This record gives sequence, C-alpha cells and structure tokens, in this order.
Amino acid sequence: MNDPTIYAVSRAFESVWPREQERVRRSFLLLLPRGYQAGVILEPAAATEYLRNVCSRLEAEARVRAQIYSPAGWLWYFRRISREYFAGHLSTTAPADHGLAETLTGLSDKTDDMQRGFVDGAVVYPTDEIALRPVARMASLAVAMSQCHAWIRRAGKGTRFTVHVDRLPEPVGDPLLEDSIEQYDERVAEDPGGTWLQGLRSLDRSVPSMGLLLTVASLPGLWPVVPSWLGQPTDSIPAQVRGQFVFWPTSLDDLRRALDRVADDTRQWWPDALPSLVLLLQGLMYVLVRDGFHMGVGVPKVGYTTLPREGLIRALDWKLELSRGDLEAMFRGSVPRTGEEALARISEIGPVCWPFQPGPVLRAGGQQVVVDLHAATQRLVHMVTMPRDLGGDVVNVISDEFELFVQDALDRSSWRPTERMATLRGRDLKLTSKKLTDVDAIGQHGRALLLVSCKNMPHTERYAAGEYSVVRNVEQRLNEAVRQWDQVIATVRRHPVGDNYDFSAFDEILGVVVTPHVMFSRAPETTAIVKGELRKAVGLGELLRFVKSRSRLAGS
Repeated sequence: MNDPTIYAVSRAFESVWPREQERVRRSFLLLLPRGYQAGVILEPAAATEYLRNVCSRLEAEARVRAQIYSPAGWLWYFRRISREYFAGHLSTTAPADHGLAETLTGLSDKTDDMQRGFVDGAVVYPTDEIALRPVARMASLAVAMSQCHAWIRRAGKGTRFTVHVDRLPEPVGDPLLEDSIEQYDERVAEDPGGTWLQGLRSLDRSVPSMGLLLTVASLPGLWPVVPSWLGQPTDSIPAQVRGQFVFWPTSLDDLRRALDRVADDTRQWWPDALPSLVLLLQGLMYVLVRDGFHMGVGVPKVGYTTLPREGLIRALDWKLELSRGDLEAMFRGSVPRTGEEALARISEIGPVCWPFQPGPVLRAGGQQVVVDLHAATQRLVHMVTMPRDLGGDVVNVISDEFELFVQDALDRSSWRPTERMATLRGRDLKLTSKKLTDVDAIGQHGRALLLVSCKNMPHTERYAAGEYSVVRNVEQRLNEAVRQWDQVIATVRRHPVGDNYDFSAFDEILGVVVTPHVMFSRAPETTAIVKGELRKAVGLGELLRFVKSRSRLAGS
C-alpha cells in the first residue's frame, strides 16, 4: 500500500532542498556573534557560550518561519519526508536532524489551517514546489542548528575551538581527544540506547497489570515495508505499508513494582505532565483496540493519529475511571481529575530545542487533535528517567531493576550461567573471611566466565546537552568504576577459589562495567578491549550484541 502524497512531497522537496540550503548558508553569516576576532581560541566554556548564542538566533529565525503553516500542517509535511535526506557519516545524524526540524515546527502558533484540504476523506496539503520551499528552509535551519549542538557536545568533552568570521568555529586539533570523541560517536551510532528503558517494559511473555501504553518505535531506511492491518483490529486483514514506524506497546509494571518497594518515599521525582501522558497512551490503546479503523495503516506510515477532540476526552475519562488507583499509587497528588484536564496538561508538553526534546505531543487542528505518538513515546522515556541526584532508596531500587534486567538478558543468551553460578548473583564473594565484592550479573560460555558490575548512570538531558561539569563527572565516575572492577577481577584471577565461590574450572575470567547507554571516556584503560569487541566499560546494547542475547528490548 503506497501513499501518493509521500511521493509528491518527496519529489518537490528534492527539487527545492539544495536551493534552500544555500540560502540558509548565505544568511547564516548574519547570525554569527559579533566582536570575535578570527583565529581566537575559545576554551570549552567560552565556545559553549558562543554556540548557544548562535542556537538562540537560529531558533528565533525558525520561530518566525514556523508561522507559515499550522503545527499539524508542518507535521504532515515532515512525516512524508524520509529521514534519509538528512543522512550524515553517522547513522544518528539523520534521525537527529529530522527530529530537530519537526521540533522547530512545533514553535508555530498558527491556529487556522487554510492550506488543508481533503481527498477521499483524507487530509492533504499542497505538494508543489512553492509549498515545499518553507519546509526545505526549515529543514536547512535544523541542519545548521544540529551542527551547533554537535559542537556544544564536543566542547562539553573538553574541545577548544578556533573562531572564524564566515562560518562556525572549528575544533582545535587534539589527536587523543578527537580519537576518543570519534570512537564514542561511532559506538553511540551502533548503540543509541533504548535497550533498557528505566521503568518501561515492552510487551513480551508476561501480561501487564498496569495496562498497555500505545507507544511506537521508529525505523531506519528509506520507507521500509512495515506490518499493518486494514479495518477494525478485532476483525482485521493483515497488510503491509511503506512507513517509518512500528507499534511497540509498553507498560509501567517495572516502575510500579520498583515504587511499591519504596512506598514511604513521597518525593515527587516526575514532571507534572507524566501521569497525564501515561493516561493518554493508555487511552489510545483502548481507542486502537475498540475503534482504530484507520490507525493500523496511518500510525506505521507517519507515527501520528488524528482524533476528534471530544472523542479523545471521553476515552481519557473512561480510562481514568479504570486506572485512577494505579496512577495515584505511582504519582501521588498529580493525577488529573478529568480527561479534559489531562489533555490540557499534555498540551503543555511543548518543543524543546536545547537540550533537545521532541514535541509538541499534541498539535491542534480545529475540532481535531493530532497526537504525535513518536514524540509522545520519546517524551515518556525521558520523563520516567529518574535523576540520579534524587538519591535515596528510590534510586537504589531502580539500580536494582537495572541489575535484574542485565541478568535476565544474559539468561536469554548463550552466556546463560549454570544454576550453581547463578546463585552467586547479588551475593557477596568472600576471600579469607573478607568481602571481596558483590556480583551484579554473571554469565558463562564454555570455559569463560563473565562478571558484570552494573552502573545505572542515566543519560540525562544535561549529559546529552554536553554540559561540561556533568560530562566530566560521569567520566570520572566511570573511570573509577572500571579501575575498581579491574582490581576485583585481578584478585579473582589470582584466587579463583574463595570462601564461597569456585571459579577454578574457567580458563578465562572476564570483567566489564555496564551502563544503560554508552558513556564517554578519553581514558584508554576504560575503553580497552576485554574480548572480541567487548570493552571494559560497555553500553548495555554492546554487551547484549556480544552475548547475542534475546532480551525483550534488545531484539535478536
């Protein structure tokens, strides 16, 4: 099933895209801060200030241009433009630039939608070159802003920059640092995260008690064929459609179980809008199952759905009546009273250009509401991530959940430990009556033993933004964790038999520190190879690829 509007939009976009890129390059000179002499070296903090200044000016320019179309109209256009047009030398470039362009369009305050039309009951917008010029211009602004973001992140890792009067500052040569950053970027491109999402569980073997959330995952490639269906989900015909998304239902069972263990901790760690967003995604699952006639094709294709405002409010009211108890148990004091109140709170989840957060989740279209499920899923992942500086038992419980997830992933791989080895997980290993360490996760393959130290270092927005002090602090903690684990592994190798463990049957004893995401370090001893492509400090996705796990979120 092909959508002719996708071809029409792509053809017009390809035609005007080069010209609009050149226009943005020429006008970009006017956005560079004045008062800087060419050749001046900017230290990381000064470079960050300079680049953020440029970003602010680009955002102001984008806000003006965003008023050309309504928020719903902009989304219609950009979801018909493949991310492959934004491709760079890293696989993360295309989704980042395309996502930023969509977020910039969320700055539109335009309430009328005069360009919108209907063909066979479907919403359409003009697809000629004149209509696509503003789209290409916005895309070009996003690419320029994304380059600023990339340079800010480099400054956060310690890079200095040389000022130029006719273009952005450029990094000062530092071979060791540049090699470390390049290695990090390549690893992130291979393991962008999402293997373990704090508090979220995808639909796997268990039946969720909290109810499913209608979340989606994006796909790489140029309009791949994805599964869909025609008609009502309860009486549907399987179909295939060219799209960029797949349904990826999740639940909050893991988060609920963790919070139940620390019920006495009443601190609010979540944003006010989170309970309403959870309610929305639960309510949309109900809509999908009961009346999702067009969602089976539309959502996989473009990642959003359009619903009557009043009908959506009724669905939220119904779901709220069923879920209020569970929501109150998790989010005390901030559960909306009505579906209309929930919708109002979700409307406040707007676009954030830096640190980048996609949005808005809702885009108004008269009496219709466009729900961007792709943005909603990403904001949900961000909102349920607890800040580590929250401290207390609640953070420790989430860390425990991470350890259990890693062990579960190892258990689903060829590195599944024997029953005897599995009993050592979570126990203190003792040597000469003294505690040597505790084992967060354990695996074995043939005559090789893998001891894993799990460190739940969240990939926070401040870390993603490249804030120098945050990046440096995480790097120091990671380096220290590797140093300490190296000492433990060295001791175990010297003493394979202890008071309550016996590793004498293994020819290899390997040790790694695993974090939910790949984290940056310039220390060669931290990123050193342990075996194959496995490093001493490893992202969870990298670990699962090494052991070929069938984890519920890791894939194959």
